[in-house]
Amino acid sequence: MTANNRAITITNHITIWTSVLVIIAAAILSFTALRDLFVSIGLFAIWLSFLFPLLFDLAEVAAAVSVLNAKLQGEDDRFAWRLVIGFTLAGIAANVAHAYHAYSVGRIDAGQLALATGATSLFPLSIALVTHLVKRTIERQINRAGHVATIAELTAKIGTGRETAEKLSAQIDTLTAKRDALKADVNALRTQTGATGPRFSEATIDKARAIYADSPGISGSAMGRAVGISERKGRDLLKLVKAEVGPVVLNGHHTNGFGGAS
Repeated sequence: MTANNRAITITNHITIWTSVLVIIAAAILSFTALRDLFVSIGLFAIWLSFLFPLLFDLAEVAAAVSVLNAKLQGEDDRFAWRLVIGFTLAGIAANVAHAYHAYSVGRIDAGQLALATGATSLFPLSIALVTHLVKRTIERQINRAGHVATIAELTAKIGTGRETAEKLSAQIDTLTAKRDALKADVNALRTQTGATGPRFSEATIDKARAIYADSPGISGSAMGRAVGISERKGRDLLKLVKAEVGPVVLNGHHTNGFGGAS
């Protein structure tokens, strides 16, 4: 994967730099032809002739860059596309006009006119097509960078999730051990209570736990009446529940002995 990334980077650089050289070469040739056409018009100062070619080449490149900028923002700049096409066609027309003017004043013959018409038309067309090629290369590079960043973010989230899962697993193991220890303590208390006092069914104990959770201040006689046993057994049952639960009051809420709110 690393070798593939390196190859992609190298080919991107080659594409961009060769495209830049093509654009520069075409711009210089187009500049020469259009400057000569401007001078041939004879209506303006000669020192202004360098501005005329820039109207075509720079406007064409600026429109192509605007298309790329719109693409990066998820939009479609149709006006910029029209400018690219319009200035490309205008550049072709100007270069063809330059060739015909040279033929009309006798600077070139008919054969040279045909060659000049085809060759000079390539100058603005090359700038437009190669600029679009560079734009697409940059788009692919940006999209690829976005995908790589997304993968890296997802990988980081997976690592964080795995760490969280491991911590939760450790907490579950700890709570399980505490639960087993509490069960052992409760069983021991039940054994001790059974040896010195009455035994109660699991259903009676569960009912007593619920009553005690709702009314931790309940008396033994009231407990007995609530579960349907004698007051004496009710007192023994209350002692058993208190021993295994133990009332704790936090912010007005009672918690049982296992840490859960009641």
